[in-house]
Formats: sequence, structure tokens, C-alpha cells
Amino acid sequence: MNPVSSYSSANLIVATAVNRNLNSMLGALQRLSTGQRINRGSDDPAALIAANMIKSQIATREALQRSTLRVSGLVAVADSGLAEVSRLTSEIRGNLLTAASSTTTDAERAALQLEIDGAIDAIDRVGESTYNGSLVFSGKTVNVSYRPDYYAWDRLHLPEINSETLGDEAAVLADLRSGGQYDLESGDLASALQTLDAVQSRTIYARAEYRVFDRYSHDSIYESLYDQEIQLTSIYSEIMDADYGSETSELTRSAILAHSSLVAYKSLVAVAQTQASLFDALFDLNRR
Repeated sequence: MNPVSSYSSANLIVATAVNRNLNSMLGALQRLSTGQRINRGSDDPAALIAANMIKSQIATREALQRSTLRVSGLVAVADSGLAEVSRLTSEIRGNLLTAASSTTTDAERAALQLEIDGAIDAIDRVGESTYNGSLVFSGKTVNVSYRPDYYAWDRLHLPEINSETLGDEAAVLADLRSGGQYDLESGDLASALQTLDAVQSRTIYARAEYRVFDRYSHDSIYESLYDQEIQLTSIYSEIMDADYGSETSELTRSAILAHSSLVAYKSLVAVAQTQASLFDALFDLNRR
């Protein structure tokens, strides 16, 4: 066998082993430093595609959870406003019943009417409540989307709170104001109470609707989104995260092999140098 050819082949094999082991060691170091098993597309293209899809799904659910929190704030503001309307209508009812007593003087009725007017004004102010720059009690039905399926909508009705619209077909809350057809001076207590009953019934129904929506739509979907995010995050972690135990073992193994390859390469270089010296000596002898 030609010694030069043999040396060249051995040199190529050892150099390849050195490069392979050094690259393996550097790869393990990179995975340990970043904590990720996949740091570039060539590491695992299929897994990287799957991880990116899962990451997109996680981001979607995080955005939907933030949306549910905004909806929760809207429901809380609306429920608080309706609770205040219920309290004010109860005060109006008490004033109506007090005014109906034969022992109540005209001056007291006038004072009670002022209180009724003030309560109605307060109800109108509740109707002007806003959330995130929008009117809460707009009388409209809003579409609330917080599901992964963007075409799935939950509808939340926002009743209009206004003394000119609250009431029944016969009368509205504004008719109980001073000068209205059912104020205390009119003496028509039955009609005033009937109008007030309609307002309270509407308020109670709206509060019940909000509570049902908050409990069975909002809360359940929020918990579902949270659970899905945890599961997807776990799957993403399994795909992307490096196993520190195995990577540490790989680093140690690669370092040992790289060191052995370098020692072999140095030995091969030393042998080559010895052979070259022998060839030079033989050449000198032949020339003499």
C-alpha cells in the first residue's frame, strides 16, 4: 500500500471525526445555553412547523382570555348599574306608598315628590354609564367573541336605561316626575305603582340575564381557554425544550470523542512528520 495514500485516507477520516464531534459538542452547548432543542430550522423542520402552529394557537387563546376579562368588566359595570337602578326604584316605591297615606301632609308630599324626581334623575345618570369609551346601556345587542372559532359569537343584550323608555305600554318612569301624568299630585297611585313594577321587572330580568351570561358563558369559556392554553403550552414545551440531562450527557460524550479525535489527529500528524523525516534521510543517503 502506498504510505502517502494511506496517510491521506487516515487524515481525512480523523479530520471528519474531529469536525463531527466538535459540531456535536457545540450543538449540545447551544441547546443547553438557550434551553431549546430546536434553534434553527435544520435541527428538526417538521417539529419546528408543529411548534409554530401550536405557538399561534397559544397566542390566540391568550388574546381571547384578555377579551373575556374585558367582557367581565363590562358585565360588572352593567350589573352594578342595574343594582343601583333597583335600589332607586325601591326608594321611589317607598315614597309613593308614604305619599298615599292619609296622614301625609301636602308639604311632605311635595318633599317626597322632590325625592322621586331626584331618584329618576339618578337613574338617567346610571343610563349614561360608559365602559372603555362606549355607552353601557345602549339598548343594543353586542356580539362577544371569545372562542377559538372566530365565527362563533355570544350575544349580550344591553338594555336602555332611560326614564323616557323604562316602563310599560301605558306609561314610562318619566311620568312619575313633577308635572307628569302619574306624579304625586295626580293621586293615581295604582298607575304609578304599575309603571314602577314594569321598571323593576325589567331591571330584575336584565340582572338575571347578566348573571347567567357571566356564570355559564363567560366563566366556563374562560376556564376552558385557560385549560387549553396550559395543555398547548405543555405540548410546545415537549417539542421545543431541551432535555438538560440528555444534553449534558451528549456534551460530555462529544467532548470526550472530540478530545480523542484531536489526540488521534495529532498522533497522525506526528507519524506523518516522522515518515517525512525518514524519506528525507533516505533521499540524502541515495544522493550521496
